[in-house]
Amino acid sequence: AMPSVPTKIKNKELVERRREQLVHAAIRLFAKKGYHETTLKDLAEESGISYGNIYDYVGGKEDIVFLIHEFVNNLALQRITEALRGAKDPPDKLRRLIRAELNIMYELNNAVLMLYRETHVLLHNRDHLKQLLQEEREHHAIIEDILKECIEGGAFQGLNPRLAANLIKSLCEACVLKRWDLKGITTLSEMETHITNLI
Repeated sequence: AMPSVPTKIKNKELVERRREQLVHAAIRLFAKKGYHETTLKDLAEESGISYGNIYDYVGGKEDIVFLIHEFVNNLALQRITEALRGAKDPPDKLRRLIRAELNIMYELNNAVLMLYRETHVLLHNRDHLKQLLQEEREHHAIIEDILKECIEGGAFQGLNPRLAANLIKSLCEACVLKRWDLKGITTLSEMETHITNLI
C-alpha cells in the first residue's frame, strides 16, 4: 500500500506494476548518475514507460525516492518474517534477524546508499516523512521485541532494548555504507558473528 503517492490511474495492479518498473529503473540510474543528475526523461527510457505517462503514476522524482523506501522496507519485513518462521529460541531469533537484515542490506545496497544520500528530499513532504518514520519505528519494534524475549530468557542483562535495536539496525546499515573500506576484507557471515557478539 502506497497511500502517500497519488495516481491518476484507477487500475491498482497496473499502478503497482508501473511503479515497480520505475523503482528498479531509479535504483539503477540513481546509483550510476546520482539523484540530481537523473531526469524524468532518463527514468522514462530506463523503465520503458513513456515520458508522457510517468506523471500518471508519480508526481515527480521525490515520489520515486519515497517509493524506493517503501520497496526496501516491505522487502526487508518480508525477509525478516521468513527468517523468523519456526524459530522458538530467542537468541536464535536474534541471530536469524541479524542475518536477514545484513542480507537485505547487501542485496539492495545501491538502494540503501541512495536512500541515505537522498532521504532529505522527502523532508518537504510531511506525509512521506511521517509514514517513513512510522515504518522505521515498526521495524525497530520487531528487533526490540526479540531483544526483550532474550532478556526475559536470561540471555542478556542490563540491556536497553530500544537502544540495542537502533544499534543493530545501524550496524547492519553501516556494513553497506562502509562497503568502500570492507570490500574483500570480510564476509556476511563474519559481519553477522561480529554484530551478534557485540550485542
